[in-house]
This record gives sequence, structure tokens and C-alpha cells, in this order.
Amino acid sequence: THLLWSLLLSRGILGERVGLIGWAGCLLAFAGIVLLSWPGAGASLPLIGVAFGLIGAFSSAVGNIAIRRAPGISNVALNVWGSVIALPVVLVVAWALEGDPSQQMGVAFSTPAFVAAFAFQALVGSALCFPAWTRMIAKYGVSRVTPFTLLVPLFAVASTTLFLGEQWTPRMLAALAIVVAGLSVVQLLPRFVRA
Repeated sequence: THLLWSLLLSRGILGERVGLIGWAGCLLAFAGIVLLSWPGAGASLPLIGVAFGLIGAFSSAVGNIAIRRAPGISNVALNVWGSVIALPVVLVVAWALEGDPSQQMGVAFSTPAFVAAFAFQALVGSALCFPAWTRMIAKYGVSRVTPFTLLVPLFAVASTTLFLGEQWTPRMLAALAIVVAGLSVVQLLPRFVRA
């Protein structure tokens, strides 16, 4: 839904055009995401999780629009101030849903795997990837860059295989192939047609 919100907002606010080929590719990739995340037999999606996912996707899309409308803004300042503003909200929600976060954080930081994941997120995600993302949004536009978020499930599934030993299922492989095909349509087919 992050991609859908981003494309709709970029069209309505920024006037960016996606085109029929772009929409077709996005819908194809989204079908792969639905196939990947569809609950198995007897499972159900928690309503609160779906609601927070939709709200988070919309918020992220609004952030992409803000980045595009403010070219030249410092990536470091944007990241730092965004984190400062988000921290109180995250703490309140965590406390309301999971109890006192200080106890859980103490337990979490006692495990090497959590410390490694935290360091990776802070150093690679925040210090390296976020500035690169904001530069790409500012340079190429929301509608050209946000389709790459469709690769997130691919890396998530690969990470669970690599670090947790989970096995790929035929459904997962089919879903990921559909996602990659959709992204290829979005990024490559318009250039091929123009050529």
C-alpha cells in the first residue's frame, strides 16, 4: 500500500505521471505481495496490525512527497529530526501495546543478535540507505523511485532463510517472481517502448 499511496499522492500533489504501463507493473507486483502475505490455512491477519500497516504506509508516502517538495534539504537533518519527532509517539504506542519498554529493551540488548540487528539498522539503514533514498526521490521523483520498495519482501524472505534457516516455499518463490516481474515492467518496459 506504500507504493499505491505514493503514486496517488505524487500524481495529485506533484503532478507526476505513471502511465498505463507503470500502473500495470505496480498492480502485477502488488499481486505478488498479496500472494506472499496471504495467511495460510487456519491463520488470520490481526486487524490492529493491518491498521497500523496502512497508517504507516500512508505516513511514509507523505514523507516521500515532503522530500520531493523540499529539494536540497540536509539528509542528516531530516533523519535526525524525523527520529526526534517519532520517538515520543513510538514510546507511547509501545507502552500502550506492550507494557514498559525499558524492561524489554534491557532483555533485548543482552542478546548479541539483537545488538547486531540494532547496529545494522542504525548504521546501514539510517546512516547510509536513508540519505541515498532521499537523494533518489529528490532527483528522480516519487513515481520512479518508490516502486523499488516492492523489493523489501524479497530481502525479508532472503534474510529469514539466511539468518533463521526458514525454507522457501513454492508460493513464496512464485510471489517473489511476480514482484520482480512487476518491478521490471515499471522500470524497464517504458524505456523499451520509447526506444
